[in-house]
Amino acid sequence: MVEFYNWKEIFTDGSVSNDGKASIGIFSEWNGSSVGIRVSDGISIFHAECLALQKALDTVLGVGSGLTLSMISTLEYILDPSKLSCDLVYISPEDACEVMLLFLQSAQTYRDMNDPMSLITIRDGLLPKKSVSLRLLALKVAAFFKWNILSENFRERIPNYLQRILVLDLLELVRGEVSNPNEHVSIPLETLPPETVLAVSLYHRWILNNTTQQDVIPKPRNTALITGPATGSSVVNLGAFTQMMDLTQKQLAQKVDESFTVLEKLLKCQTASMPSVDAFVPPDPSGRDFIFYFDKSEMIHLAEYRIQLYYDLGSYCIFKKKQQEAAGYFRSAANIYSQVDSSTFTFCKVQQMKLEGYLAACEVVTESSRRRNVSLAERLHESIKNNFEDTLEILREDNKVRQIPIFMRDLLEYDMVGAASNGTLFDAGALIANVRLLNVVRRVIDGMPMLENLKSLVIDGISDGARVLLKHFEDASVTFQQPEKLRVRSFLHRICSGSGVTSKALQRALMDSKLNIMYTSEEITEITGGRFSPSDPPVQAEYLDVATEPGKAEALQRLISSYDLLVIRELISTIGRLGQGKQVWAFSMRWEIPIPFQSTIMGLPKGFLQDFAYICLAKSRELTNQEEYIQAQSFISAIDEEVRQLLVQQNLSAPSTGFPTASKLLLMLQWESYLIDCIRALKEWPRRKEEERQLIKNCKFCLSTLNAEFSNIQNVLPRSEVIEHLTALLLACGEWDFLIPLTNASRFLAASLEYPATLAAVSLEMTKNRERPNRIIANALWELVSAAFAKAPLLSGQKRNNTGAVATDSASFKMNHLSNFCLHLCEPVTLSVMISCLCQLYNIVRDEVGNEILVEYPGFWPPNVPNPFGYYSIAVFELLYSLVDRALKLHPRNHTWLKIMGDLDFTQDRYNMAMRWYIEACISSSDCFSVPVPKTVMDEALLRRMIKACQKMQKSTEAAILCQFLEPPDYAVAFKCLQEKTSCDGMDSLYPCIWDMAILEFLTAQHTRRGEPKKEDTVAQAGLLELNSNNNEEIQKEAICQRKSRFLRALAREYIVL
Repeated sequence: MVEFYNWKEIFTDGSVSNDGKASIGIFSEWNGSSVGIRVSDGISIFHAECLALQKALDTVLGVGSGLTLSMISTLEYILDPSKLSCDLVYISPEDACEVMLLFLQSAQTYRDMNDPMSLITIRDGLLPKKSVSLRLLALKVAAFFKWNILSENFRERIPNYLQRILVLDLLELVRGEVSNPNEHVSIPLETLPPETVLAVSLYHRWILNNTTQQDVIPKPRNTALITGPATGSSVVNLGAFTQMMDLTQKQLAQKVDESFTVLEKLLKCQTASMPSVDAFVPPDPSGRDFIFYFDKSEMIHLAEYRIQLYYDLGSYCIFKKKQQEAAGYFRSAANIYSQVDSSTFTFCKVQQMKLEGYLAACEVVTESSRRRNVSLAERLHESIKNNFEDTLEILREDNKVRQIPIFMRDLLEYDMVGAASNGTLFDAGALIANVRLLNVVRRVIDGMPMLENLKSLVIDGISDGARVLLKHFEDASVTFQQPEKLRVRSFLHRICSGSGVTSKALQRALMDSKLNIMYTSEEITEITGGRFSPSDPPVQAEYLDVATEPGKAEALQRLISSYDLLVIRELISTIGRLGQGKQVWAFSMRWEIPIPFQSTIMGLPKGFLQDFAYICLAKSRELTNQEEYIQAQSFISAIDEEVRQLLVQQNLSAPSTGFPTASKLLLMLQWESYLIDCIRALKEWPRRKEEERQLIKNCKFCLSTLNAEFSNIQNVLPRSEVIEHLTALLLACGEWDFLIPLTNASRFLAASLEYPATLAAVSLEMTKNRERPNRIIANALWELVSAAFAKAPLLSGQKRNNTGAVATDSASFKMNHLSNFCLHLCEPVTLSVMISCLCQLYNIVRDEVGNEILVEYPGFWPPNVPNPFGYYSIAVFELLYSLVDRALKLHPRNHTWLKIMGDLDFTQDRYNMAMRWYIEACISSSDCFSVPVPKTVMDEALLRRMIKACQKMQKSTEAAILCQFLEPPDYAVAFKCLQEKTSCDGMDSLYPCIWDMAILEFLTAQHTRRGEPKKEDTVAQAGLLELNSNNNEEIQKEAICQRKSRFLRALAREYIVL
């Protein structure tokens, strides 16, 4: 109960005895009379009673009297410290941190709060008894919770400078000789008493932990926590205090190595104990000084003491990236941990799962991890770490037991595709296809929806994919229960009942599979439509252009679907014997090769070699399109070997002497091999340096034949497709000096060389003279690009062919040629030059003043063209969008390209996507808003577009807040946006992101005029001390930066995360 009454005497602090009951009196002069408040014994005042009690205080003493609940609570425990132990039993460790914070804040800690080095220790004799009692009470709270003051709750709730006071107070109490932490390195720590061992280890563990946490997760200072009623100075200079605290933090960081050494020495101690709650006795009002009882300590088991120290040392080594040293500490901790019962631990807070996680990170295998059964999910993570080793075997096992969540298996596909594109996973095509088939099996078994295109997997993704899919179902069927059997049966029935390529392939595979026992003969007839039974021969190939005999049809079907060179050789010979004079390559329309190869191969003698070369070359191109580059190269090598073997059999010393066609074919095969290497390199860019050097050498050798003077190769020029890919690779590798002279190399291949040679010249000029480039060189590229999009009129000298079309290169041909060239670019400079050129052209042909997209080098290109309406603006936009999209896939952190992508979406009224690109540009340039966004990125043009986009999407509050980012703020637009009664954004939840007082005052007046309760929010924001205009510039900038970062993170969650 709380009772109010007049009191005869005024006490500063003390106890009053009334009928044998302990009570505390807090008194204040009010209107000339003494007023007291007594809290009867047995009543503890906590935060739950704060509101009611504070109202009572305001009623009796008047609002603003200075008497607060914290004074009542702390004095209650000062007068009766035994109550603290009773009350701590009923609160959580989180609330205990709040109690500890209350004690430390209420106690005097510094002679001058503007000088953090003026710390007053507990034995200095300079502290009032009340402050000594409060600091001892804080130690009692720590002792009650077994000195677990390095936990996350403690770090989050108590500022660093108060944490330092707590650990230093403990050092002061235990022994005078260790009170100075700077001398710990030089004193013999092995002989310290048990309670002193804990105090010293706790202090140095705190330094290691504090340094690590400050570097990994910088903790923002809560300035409200550095003002208290018992400071040495009534005025606190926040700027000076912050500066001095930073200096203190740096000094502690400089001593972290000494603390590490001290902890290593403390490992040799044989005993350690932790003071109990009863060890600390605060001073009493009668004049007795405080007492510390050394004998009232609880012994710590040596094993858990050493586990904790080994764990802390290992954690710090991990932070310093000393993996081998960390592995030794964690191994020692794990060995001790396995020999004791962790359920009896009182001091050690190490969790076994975290310890094993650290061991796994350090690649340490312990007995406990050997004994523990490794889950399939862990094996999958280990497989990913080892470049997807044994991944298929793990997924096959998981299809039987179904432990790995399906989302992890889906992410595995993305990881493999990413690794293949980065060049870290080779020959990924078949592996990824098998993983997708195994995921299809898992989804069917679990009854989940199908996400894959089955045709792309079964027919196009892998050789004989239908049989592979059914084999995966067979492997998993050993653990099928009735529900799984019904799901698989229904799935196969539905897929096989069609008439397409996928259905036919699965029908044939099902007849040879063990899974056909799930169906009756009538169901099989229904599924297959009566077309065949398990004993029937394979179906004919869909790509055969003539009817064939049954035996020959089977061989042709196998030849079309097979990619085994030995099988292909055998089948070509078999079909040739069964044939009726028709060449084998002519039986299928699927086999297509370039015209130069056709004419050359037709020059070979008819028979096996001609068929083999034609079919292998066609299959090589198929495999290249399927990104099976190594297997495609093997087919080229097989043709090369077969031709050379024929020449050896004919005893020709040189291919050109008796067989000129063979010489030409061998050289063309070499160019084709280079083409496959270039396609793979551009697809999987970037490549490793050693591979890149060999590719450059091969490309230069091939392109040098354009200027060759040797008679044996001067008539064998590379095809246009080969030249386009080889020059694209040289552009990507920065070999611009080699490409520039190729412009005049061959008049027959000028169209394939003009784009790469001209772009190489412009890129080289850009890197040498970025500030003042030669515009004559840039004009050459400008003319080529602009001509590709020009609408060519019919001139008087032009003729038409028999179809009525103009007998010249069409505009669509030029645009396609330029598009193919642009979409092979990889190098950042070439991409920037081409994107800049297309942006300038798009701005000109679009002709919308004030709504142009960003141009990276605006002064490098002509400002106009003779006839802006004589160009295909849509084609320019589509190529530009595709090129920027490709550039961002290769270089996703380029904020200039991100802004251009946003501008392109903005011009098409796709405001949501435009905002997403703009926010990504801000994220990439500020390291996820950890530093302010540079003004070169978030310039006025970008902010205006973001504001307009928010207005178009009816997100008025976001638009108004963005108006603050302008210099000076655009109040007219902000006020107009805030007058909107409806908004599709967070509205008042975004008010904490406003820092401009004019906008806050406008909002307050508007809500007052409308009678809306939101006025209280704006008043609260305007009343924050950090927004006070009288603050120094540093505090104002910090407040603005915090609000900017908070708002941009909110936009990122809205437009990107969701």
